Formats: sequence, structure tokens, C-alpha cells
Amino acid sequence: SLQPLAAHVWETTTGRRPFPPLRHNDGVHYVEFSPDGRLILTCGEDERAQLWDVATGRPTVPPFHPGSIVLEGAFSPDGRRVATVSRDFTARVWDVQSGLPLAPPLRDPGSLNFVAFTSDGQSAVTGGSHRLRIWPLPPSRESMEVLRAQARVLSGRWIDERGGMRPLDVAELRKAWEAVSRARASREAK
Repeated sequence: SLQPLAAHVWETTTGRRPFPPLRHNDGVHYVEFSPDGRLILTCGEDERAQLWDVATGRPTVPPFHPGSIVLEGAFSPDGRRVATVSRDFTARVWDVQSGLPLAPPLRDPGSLNFVAFTSDGQSAVTGGSHRLRIWPLPPSRESMEVLRAQARVLSGRWIDERGGMRPLDVAELRKAWEAVSRARASREAK
């Protein structure tokens, strides 16, 4: 259920809400469950999209901020990526684990109001102005652990077991940096 500033989730067997509403600072346009049912994606007029843990109702990563009102979103078939489409005629692809963008913005000169992934997850599909466009996406060559380490190095934060953002201490930052450096050295040696 959508209300102007939040999405509400109800348990179908009890009719109760398992957690408080999933809030945005302005209207919510779109809600979607991940393929495995563990995450909820909300998109809103507050220029952000947010991933929420279905078990707790808490954010799993910092909000995606594409820079314009987020009209819609979609999970990739494997649930590892999210694509969003915004009112500024751009689509973006984000990593579900880190919350970081995985590709430059996909810009279209016409209006965009739809985004999806192809069934193999290798391309994004956008729609608007009476046309569809297919965008091949770069494959990720990094393991999820390396991607997580990169996110920690770039943000200086990590997500704790309750879904809260915590700053890295010096030892944690050094460990993440070393993991990224090892991965880069291994890739360059090939």
C-alpha cells in the first residue's frame, strides 16, 4: 500500500504490519520486492530510491540518489542489481550489496518512465516517448567481497547487523584497502 510519504507492508495471514511504514521525505512512486523476497525497493519524489530488509523494515544500504525524482525501479533477475529511472531522463544501475552505482548514467534525450532488465540480466531496458532502448551493461569482474571492500573504502562506512551505518576504524579501513589492493594486483598480473 502506498501513502504520500511511505509504503506500508502487511502480513497477509494476520493483517498486521510487521514494521513501521517505509518512509520517504516526499511521495512514494513505486514499490517492488526482490526476486528472493528478502528486500523491498521504494522509489520517490525525494530524489531517492531505498532498499529495505523485509524481515526488519530497516534500510540495507544508504539511499540511491540519482539526482532527480525516481519514477520506477527494477531488480535484476539474480537480485544483485537495481535499475532506477528518473524524471531527468536517466536510468542508473546500482549494486544491491554496496548501494554504489555500477555504470555511468544511461541518458536518453526523450522522456523515460520505465526500466527493466533483460531475462539474462546483461542489459537494462528503458522505455518512454513511444520507444524502448536496450543498454548492454558491463559485466562485474569483481567478487562480492571485493565490491564490499571497495564500497567500504570509498564511503569509510559499513552496515552493521541492525542495518545502521557505522564509520570504519583505522584497522577496518586498512583491511578493506588491502583487500581492494590485492584484487587489483591479481587482476593486473593476469
